[in-house]
Amino acid sequence: MKSEKLLNVPLNLSLISLDIEEVRDVMFYGSRISVEPQYEKTYDKEAAGRLDRQVIEAMKKA
Repeated sequence: MKSEKLLNVPLNLSLISLDIEEVRDVMFYGSRISVEPQYEKTYDKEAAGRLDRQVIEAMKKA
């Protein structure tokens, strides 16, 4: 774990580092995704941007 708690972020977040050795396709045999998932953004865009900047800065300092 790189940091138990990121400072100056309004959420309780930890920072970890990991190495990915393999990525697998986990769809079952004979299947494929035929429709993209749909979603609605219900958050405050400015608040989300501010939080993103706080998290990035905390990660850089960790």
